[in-house]
Amino acid sequence: MIKRIVPDVIGDQEPVTVPSTLSTLDVARLLKEHRIGAIPVIDDDKLVGIVSERDLVSKVVAADKQPNEVLVSDVMTPNPQTVAPDEDVLTALASMQNGRFRHLPVMDGTRLVGIVSIRDVYDAVRSALEEAVLERDAFIATH
Repeated sequence: MIKRIVPDVIGDQEPVTVPSTLSTLDVARLLKEHRIGAIPVIDDDKLVGIVSERDLVSKVVAADKQPNEVLVSDVMTPNPQTVAPDEDVLTALASMQNGRFRHLPVMDGTRLVGIVSIRDVYDAVRSALEEAVLERDAFIATH
């Protein structure tokens, strides 16, 4: 069975989002609180970027900047690549691999419906492989 981003991978998640004017300190706290690795950036109901743990570490902490003084707009990846809800996990995986990122916003037209992580994709691929092995074993047992 081909796994789709929605509903097979992210289900009906309610994504956490932030405005570009938020401080990176507040973003770090949200990442910790929600135990997530990236947050879509929304301004005027439009996806304008994504900010990740990696952005905070490389562009704030390692640059010796004060997180309470640096805004999301200063460190986010603008206009991130996205994936549609009906895309399959292999398409999402290829996008992540080609773009060298670990989080991909899921957009239904102009509406953000979630975010898929490399861990989500890995779990879906592993699940699909396990199903395929079970189907193969059942086929072999009956023939």
